[in-house]
Amino acid sequence: MRRPAKKLRELLGVNVRRLRQEKRLTQEELCARAGMGQSYLSQLESGAKSVSIDVLDKLARALGVTPDQLLRK
Repeated sequence: MRRPAKKLRELLGVNVRRLRQEKRLTQEELCARAGMGQSYLSQLESGAKSVSIDVLDKLARALGVTPDQLLRK
């Protein structure tokens, strides 16, 4: 059985990747908007990294969505 935190990380990663692609942004472009490194974003999209509330907010703003939209199924 998967741990709830792992499921949440995976859901966040899937949503960030989907929204980024829908907005036709590269990882590099999203990183520039959100002020983070490309390696970190890559790991986040794969579900390997967790995020702080501050990073969640930065990503949401950079993607033009609310933070809760990044965590919805």
